[in-house]
Amino acid sequence: MIDLPGDELQSTDYRSLESRWINRELADIAKIRRVDSDTGRQLVGRRDQGDYAGLAIPYFLPGESLVREWRLRRDHPDIEYKDGKPKERASTWRHLGERT
Repeated sequence: MIDLPGDELQSTDYRSLESRWINRELADIAKIRRVDSDTGRQLVGRRDQGDYAGLAIPYFLPGESLVREWRLRRDHPDIEYKDGKPKERASTWRHLGERT
């Protein structure tokens, strides 16, 4: 079994993922986790005081059990304005590099 940071997804997480065509079974297979702000910040290598709570999505190389990189879908992402319209900034990533 792979020991990953964070907690199991909550029912609201599953509902949110289903709106993006990711059902419960697929979310569990992908090992998506709910993380608090401190854990999310550590996973994506940030040092600022932003809110990094959200869904942590691990990426694995085929046949590997170590996480190669993390994607963090933040609960409260930064908002940027383009043409006066609010837009969520992209999810936060962290590439961990090659493992030896």
